Formats: sequence, C-alpha cells, structure tokens
Amino acid sequence: MPKPKDKELNKKVTHKDFQEYLVMASEVFATKKDLKQFATKEDLKRFATKEEMLKIFATKEDLKEFTTKAELVEFKNEILNSNDKLVKKLDTFLTEQTMHTHSHSRQEKEVEKIKDRVNRVEKHVGLKPLVSS
Repeated sequence: MPKPKDKELNKKVTHKDFQEYLVMASEVFATKKDLKQFATKEDLKRFATKEEMLKIFATKEDLKEFTTKAELVEFKNEILNSNDKLVKKLDTFLTEQTMHTHSHSRQEKEVEKIKDRVNRVEKHVGLKPLVSS
C-alpha cells in the first residue's frame, strides 16, 4: 500500500481503502486462532517458581564453596610432583634389584664350581662325597 500524500489524508476513507487495510491488518495482527498457540497463566502454573529454582540450582554464594580451577591445577601439580619422587624411588629399587639378581647368579655359579672341585678332590682322595650335586 503506497504512502499517502498530505492532500490524500484529508480525503474520506472509501470502501476499497478499508478492504485494503483489513487485508494488510490480517497479515500483521494475530488472530484468536494464532493466540491459542501461546501459553496461558494456567499453562505456566505447572512450571517451577523462582523460589523452587533456587532450591534446585546453585547460586553464586553456593559456588564459592567449590574448588577453583587454579586450586585444581595446584593440587594436580602436587600429586605429579609426589609421583615423581615415588617413580625415582621405584627406579632406584628396580636397578638395585637387577644388580642383586646378577650378583646372586654369579655367586651361584661360583658355588657350583666349588662343589665340583670338592667332589673331584673327594673322589681323588677316596672320601665319601658329603655334598650332593
């Protein structure tokens, strides 16, 4: 619908003008049928109130009791540092254990050599063997 000029504003509204207005208004304004889609006060009663929501959700004051990200990072670093100490001790222990095992193995070989020599000496001298191999 074109904009009216000042002279046209003084004219009387014709039947055609009114019909054009109704067509335009029906496209812009909501009908009763359109308004039935929206919630009524009765529909909204089943939803939680502000007071009920405050009981369910945390407030800013409630959140002050929780740990901050910085505190969690610091705690994680403390744990990792203590783990580093434990890993170092474990590594030292495993290294010593490996050395002990090799040492024990060498000693067993030496003992076997000595037993073998004792058995040969006992046979040579004619003694009854005391050590069983």
